[in-house]
Amino acid sequence: DQAVDTNLLVKNVAKQINPIITREKKKERRGELCGLTWENVDFKDKLLHVRHTLCYFSKDGKYVFEIHDTKTDNGERTIPLTDKAFWVLKNKELENRKFPLAMGVDLDEESCRVSYKFQDLSSVADENANAGSGTDFYIKDKDFYTAISQYANDSNKEMDYNHMKVLVLSEEFIENEESLEVFLQICEKRALIARNTLLFTAEDAGKILALDKNLDTPVGTYLEEMIESREDYKLKDTVTLGDLINDKANEEQLLYIPVLKEEGGLPVIRGYYAMAGGVPKGEIGINEAMLSYLTQGKIEKLYFSMEDQTPVTVKRISAKRTYQGKNHTCLVKISLEASVEEDFLNEENANDVLSQRIGDEFYTQLKETGESLKDAPKVDFTNSFCRLGLSDKEAYQKYKGDMEGFLRGLGYAYEVKVNLVN
Repeated sequence: DQAVDTNLLVKNVAKQINPIITREKKKERRGELCGLTWENVDFKDKLLHVRHTLCYFSKDGKYVFEIHDTKTDNGERTIPLTDKAFWVLKNKELENRKFPLAMGVDLDEESCRVSYKFQDLSSVADENANAGSGTDFYIKDKDFYTAISQYANDSNKEMDYNHMKVLVLSEEFIENEESLEVFLQICEKRALIARNTLLFTAEDAGKILALDKNLDTPVGTYLEEMIESREDYKLKDTVTLGDLINDKANEEQLLYIPVLKEEGGLPVIRGYYAMAGGVPKGEIGINEAMLSYLTQGKIEKLYFSMEDQTPVTVKRISAKRTYQGKNHTCLVKISLEASVEEDFLNEENANDVLSQRIGDEFYTQLKETGESLKDAPKVDFTNSFCRLGLSDKEAYQKYKGDMEGFLRGLGYAYEVKVNLVN
């Protein structure tokens, strides 16, 4: 144990695998065995790459251990692992890692609290195993980087985020510019968390993850499936960590992050948090977010009830946004396919009449919502600013870096075409 760092194989498994390391049953030199690191193990192809050796010698009056290259070029070689050696190494590696399925980040007074929900190790070692949820666990320190670094130093274990499905950031954390900036820089530069990790926000991220105890599946899996199986709407794309990184970088996008709340002991989406040009704007309702997504052509399917409770299914939605610089207006043309159940079709709801009613309903809601969101929380719900460079280069140069200036005095015009199919 004195001879090696915590990530060297000898501390954990070298004595176990030495007799079985190769198919030829040949023992490797002790120094080379002690010089192996986890980076030398190729689990995909079941190979072991010998590149270094552990040396023990006198240095500055003291005897020390150091890792050096092998003595000769011939010393560098690749060895096939037996099945037994492979599983000894694989199981030991799993013992030294933790696999969060979900992570929550909160500001706690003047500290950062990072909460985890872990994956059952059996689901990593055996793809056919049942994946249960892990135990609640959190770390707390002055900032995110210090917290995760301190955990690694204290526990000799490494967080492996490759299996993580969900990231929940508290609204307070998102609204703290410095904390969010540091967090995103770490994620981007160290490739800490996959960019396609689903992103949510909540008043308290840790409390949302703690609802795992009420679920039949791990909270990360639950939230992932909840997004996919919603019955009231289906988006073409889900919001991810990569979207937030891009939004902060280009400062031109409108981003809606799903807001999680607890209802009946379960996490549910009850709104969306708007980020415009990388600036937090605040929470809006689901209906407002869906109408905004509608103007951008980002909805795959939508279910809603009209004022007389007629249920309508909307799909095959397309939207085209055109900025008209002469009158500082965004023209939105929407075409969609709608259907209703036969029971609701009658003389008063003939196809042409119903098509007109559905179109009028959308037109009214779009008009009211667009003006409302311009006032508070001050967002362009058509997200036309990000396309300004393509449609009007002169206007883009005028408003570049000034999304709020673009929003002032911006008008909206709508055309809604409905094709009723039953």
